[in-house]
Amino acid sequence: MKQTGWRATRVNANRVGSSNGRKWNQMKHKLFICLGFLLATGLSTVAFADPPERVARLNFIQGDVTFRPAGIDEWTDATVNRPLIADDELWTDLDSKAELHLGSSSIRLGALTSFSFLALDDHLAQIRLRQGTLDIRIQRLGEEDTFEIDAPNVSLSALRPGSYRISVSADGERTEVTLRSGEMEGTSEGSAFAVHPHESMTVDGYGGDQTRRIVDLPPPDGFDRWCRDRDLRDDRAAAAAHVPREVIGYEDLDDFGVWERSPQYGWVWAPRAVVAGWAPYHFGHWAWIEPWGWTWVDDAPWGFAPFHYGRWAAVSGRWFWVPGAVVHPVYAPALVAFAGGGHWSASISFGGGSGGVAWFALAPGEVYVPAYRVRPAYTRAMNAQVVNVTNINITNVNVTNIHYANQNVPGAVTAVSREDFTRARSVAQVAVAVNVKTAASIQVAGSAPAVAPQTASVLGHSAIATSRMARPPAAVFERPVVAKTTPPPAAVPFVARQQILAEHPGRALDQSEVQKLRPMVEAQPKVVIRPALRTGFVAPKQPVQPTTSTAGKPVQSVVSPALTNTVGNPAVTNTVGRPANTVGRRPALTNTVGNPALTTTAGSPAITTTAGSPAITNTVGRINRQATDTSGQTRVPRHEVPTLIKPQPVAPNPPSTGTVPTIEKSIKPVVIAPKPANDVKTLDEQQRRRVVTNTAPPPKTEVKKDQPKKDQPKKDEKKDDPKKDKKDEPKKD
Repeated sequence: MKQTGWRATRVNANRVGSSNGRKWNQMKHKLFICLGFLLATGLSTVAFADPPERVARLNFIQGDVTFRPAGIDEWTDATVNRPLIADDELWTDLDSKAELHLGSSSIRLGALTSFSFLALDDHLAQIRLRQGTLDIRIQRLGEEDTFEIDAPNVSLSALRPGSYRISVSADGERTEVTLRSGEMEGTSEGSAFAVHPHESMTVDGYGGDQTRRIVDLPPPDGFDRWCRDRDLRDDRAAAAAHVPREVIGYEDLDDFGVWERSPQYGWVWAPRAVVAGWAPYHFGHWAWIEPWGWTWVDDAPWGFAPFHYGRWAAVSGRWFWVPGAVVHPVYAPALVAFAGGGHWSASISFGGGSGGVAWFALAPGEVYVPAYRVRPAYTRAMNAQVVNVTNINITNVNVTNIHYANQNVPGAVTAVSREDFTRARSVAQVAVAVNVKTAASIQVAGSAPAVAPQTASVLGHSAIATSRMARPPAAVFERPVVAKTTPPPAAVPFVARQQILAEHPGRALDQSEVQKLRPMVEAQPKVVIRPALRTGFVAPKQPVQPTTSTAGKPVQSVVSPALTNTVGNPAVTNTVGRPANTVGRRPALTNTVGNPALTTTAGSPAITTTAGSPAITNTVGRINRQATDTSGQTRVPRHEVPTLIKPQPVAPNPPSTGTVPTIEKSIKPVVIAPKPANDVKTLDEQQRRRVVTNTAPPPKTEVKKDQPKKDQPKKDEKKDDPKKDKKDEPKKD
């Protein structure tokens, strides 16, 4: 019986084991499938990245403003409503100015300004300013957002929303920064500093020869008044109540149209004073802008938001723009459907035998599927305003088998020849009439035509004579700038991309394809970017020292670190842990090698304050955003309003308070005697070491009268045992 039971138990165990083995094999099989899916998803994510959800819009031009697109070496006239991307260049000539919008932020260019984007995506806006004046108003700056302006001798980063003005001289050696509101951090080659609200700072020179001065706020000039008027116009726009301020171009809708309440679509906008037979996407031209591809550039001064967000609806012969739900907007190059199939072009004479291209605007509820490569989540976000994405499978939309509402609207379908399309000619001047019957027979091919771009497509119009075109001087255009954020590589030249674009007409290159062409760019000459190495605060050479007024209070003429003594040692901290004889808001600064403050001749530890807090240094001389000051308080992190500490007025030689600093480990302080006159470094040698010396004479012997005798305890301390002190005292040689 036992044997039988044992055998039965063994059989049952084998059965259980075999069952568990099968389950384990099934689990491993499922695990391998999931792992393969994750690897495939990860590889596909690495292979390409979604295009940015925002662009910059050139929305105002006055005077001669020229433009050089990324990847092209030709300059042309700038056009309103042109989307700007990284490596695009702008130049405003004499008595000229321009305005850009980037989300809710505005960027305005004064005369003789060289402007470009080194980098531009959803969280980074890196501007290169080689010369001229910028007025920047930032209304929103998230914790992950970076707004940086790189000039020839300094890199400036906005730490919070505000109003900023940055000017660079014609020779590139002076940068003026004025803050009416906000907070900025400046970084040059080896040093960093802060610019506070209601301050104006001038930065002269480069590197160790650089000087910084805080001056009074200059009175507003004509450019400032124009910028403030534009700000008031943006703030008063009623469109902000119907669309988010991140919808680029909302500020122009009120001046050129009316808002109405529709029972079907909610709040809609209709343009006023349009020509008879007007239709969307008819008055403008097509341009090739990567990474999106074919992009619509409208001629109307209001023609940006209604053509890159929302949808168009025709009601009783009248066109309305439907912005849709108030959600985070995602930029689209053109919300249209292109025709491609069928024999509709055979009934229309385009001339030249090149065939034609036709398109019409999408209506509310119709899904836009990008022709460029994106993730499904990106497509859902792009259609979230006007499409119920929860009821639509975005990844499986057959755009060729959908009934489009605007396809049968008279005048909604626009057609041009392929040559006119690729040469970016004005659509209204070269459009071919398409009747309702022909329009109904058009088969939709997708959101982009199968047409390869040309050089004229990137420029935005046909090549014209550029000998008299206004452009920045060669010395300005080739001037390097200081960059704190490492910018991405330069754009691949269009001539290097053109052959691959011809193999897949109508589709922009993804990131993996661009990387394969990158070696061709490395061989090309490129603009030098000087990195701003954040090695800590370094005292620049300063020809002007802080002077003292007749009232005995220091006059803040130059922003400089704490003054040092005649032998070049760092300043000794006072009893509350603040640096002695400071002029600005900053704590005591270390020298260029990051040595701690005031060590003894025997290499003893740094002298600490009465609270026992050691003098704060960084072993490599770098600045830490989260470092603590001598009072133990944590510095305010980025994007938070810092607590402004007013400088404490200190007499040139304040009398001793009679308080003796506490010595760590009961090590007695060593008084450093002044060096002989022949051993003192000259002023030129001290300047080469980038150490600012104090003009005050060394402390006289009578100062020691206020010093207590050796081993004298403090008021709150108990007297140590003399026998113990005698025992611990080192033997004399």
